[in-house]
Amino acid sequence: MSKKAIIAIVIVVVCILGGVGGFFVLKYLVLDGQKVDENRQEEIKQVDEIALSRPLIVQFIETIKKKTGEESVLYFLRIDDKKVFTVPLPSDFDKTVKPVINGEYIFYLTSKKQGDDSGMVKKTVYRENILSGDKEKLAVTSLASTPKSLWVSPDGTYLVLSRKPTDIPETSEKDENNKTSLRDYKNEQSLSVVDIKKGNEEEVVPFSDEIAMGSFAHFDPEGRYFYFFERADDVWEIRALNLETKDIDRPFGLVNFEALSFSPIEEKTGEAQLVLSPDAQTILHSKVKKSRDVATDEKVSKTEVSAIRTRNGAKDELFSKEGVLEDLEWASDNEHFVYVSSSDDGSFDETEMWIATLEEESGQKVHKNPDPDKKIGDVHFLPDSRRLIYSEHVANKNARILLLEGKMYSEDVVYSRDVLEGERAISLTVLAVSELDFDLSWKSPNLVTTLRDSSTEDPIFGQGTVNKDQIINYVKERSSSLIKRKPYIGEEWAVTRFEFPQGHDDYVYVVYDDNHEMGRELLSCSELEGAVNCSVVGSFKVQGDTWRLEMGEDPVQESAITYYRFDPESRSFVIAESSSQKVYIPYSVDDLREIQSRVDKGEEQFRRDPVEAVKQSIPLGFKMSSEQEFKVVSEDDTITQVKAYKGDNAFMFTLKRVVREDQTGIWTIISVEKD
Repeated sequence: MSKKAIIAIVIVVVCILGGVGGFFVLKYLVLDGQKVDENRQEEIKQVDEIALSRPLIVQFIETIKKKTGEESVLYFLRIDDKKVFTVPLPSDFDKTVKPVINGEYIFYLTSKKQGDDSGMVKKTVYRENILSGDKEKLAVTSLASTPKSLWVSPDGTYLVLSRKPTDIPETSEKDENNKTSLRDYKNEQSLSVVDIKKGNEEEVVPFSDEIAMGSFAHFDPEGRYFYFFERADDVWEIRALNLETKDIDRPFGLVNFEALSFSPIEEKTGEAQLVLSPDAQTILHSKVKKSRDVATDEKVSKTEVSAIRTRNGAKDELFSKEGVLEDLEWASDNEHFVYVSSSDDGSFDETEMWIATLEEESGQKVHKNPDPDKKIGDVHFLPDSRRLIYSEHVANKNARILLLEGKMYSEDVVYSRDVLEGERAISLTVLAVSELDFDLSWKSPNLVTTLRDSSTEDPIFGQGTVNKDQIINYVKERSSSLIKRKPYIGEEWAVTRFEFPQGHDDYVYVVYDDNHEMGRELLSCSELEGAVNCSVVGSFKVQGDTWRLEMGEDPVQESAITYYRFDPESRSFVIAESSSQKVYIPYSVDDLREIQSRVDKGEEQFRRDPVEAVKQSIPLGFKMSSEQEFKVVSEDDTITQVKAYKGDNAFMFTLKRVVREDQTGIWTIISVEKD
């Protein structure tokens, strides 16, 4: 064999061995990579399980205004069971500045007038341990400045303070120059950073009217930078303060702030908003455009919403909407955001809540508030980036915190408080919604007392029982005061049914509607010296095809019911049947109107066929397969009965065209009867 042939054979053998070795090395790397990936997935799964085990908490401040002053309390409210943990705040708590919750600590501002005639107000920043009650001062009013607003870094290391001048110079109304300088002086503020561990405060931006905080005043995703506004050459831009080095940078240099023409003053008046996404990749910009309607010659407002990419400054026009947008808020997934649309000139009274994404045209309407007396705000996403928490105030009479959830975004009242006797007003301020990684001593809030009328006395021992006719007459005369919810504008509540729990003569459920919604109240009734007295102990709202306890309690929920229905001929309520034989199914007319709209668009066509409507909508509590035998036994334009057979038992479903009575109307189950 020649020398060249031997060399060739050696080369081939080496290549083969190298290929085999390379194969095994590659296989090892792949398997090792798969193992690492599996381990990573297991770690993620464990983190998710831990997160799911932590309760979701709403943090809010409740302030009660009384004749002699105000009282503020910090609430931690557990969403799943509506239990609370409370922290009373000091009498000089400054409610104009939102406190910050960070771990086991609450950071807040107090405001106290000095005893002399100077009119000076002393403000102090405290950090208080929620569990122990221990607190420490972090910053106070000095001779030159006083704390104005505060922010705490995510890791609890730094406190960022904006300060304003302590003294305002005197000026003459006739001196225009002094008036101008006074206005600038009032707008001046400084920015300082407090190292909480070291206890020292360092001013990083001296007093100037060229800086502002606004909604952009918060920390970057890693907690290293604090964002704020600064004006340069009459253009307001975003700056980033490095908390460690105290350097100030331009984080979004490619964004054309001059073209935005944004001003923090516009943000205060609601004319414009700039809201940064949690990952700092996108800025939502809303701008109100005012014009005059050619036909009516009335002023109209329209808000234009756009998205700006911080990486390259690219701007996408998203949508425009009539009126003014408020409470623009991002979800944690950096995709969804929520806004509240309303009018700034009284041209329409309704406010609406919408959820949108960067890919949608204006988004999905999830809540409508037709009552001008109700003010909604403090909108926050839950960590799942779908459900929402918000506050609702009713003309200083009631304040509530509500949860919006489900495909239809149905409401769930998680907290409610009425203004009681001796109180002037109530306000709730939602701070945040988060998971809780430490335990608290939870208790049930006293919701029963908030449902009772403040003039109603507590039950007295020795009171007599009342009969059903007395209760019915009492409710008919006082239904407007007993029903706490307000009807739809232009409508009135009408009592449609009384439901008496069997074995509990002193309780009654009162069912009512206003052609838009159904409601239900549980009353506790008694007689004293010949006079009947009833008080509300539970309030219910329609959820799907059943009643959901909205506030208070339901001590007789397991009892069978005797129904009293309104008889048009005698114009009175007469005994009808027992729930052991027949069950009435509640419904929301407004929800049905939305369903009818979807059916008109070609969706959910089964709702036009009574049998299919029963099969697809069998109420909760009736264990019955859609494979059972169903047949129509009576039918007309508005009422249809469908019988379903299950073994030896038969059930009669009564359906009604609630929204529309013609052939295009949808069928809705209104009762189920054992045949």
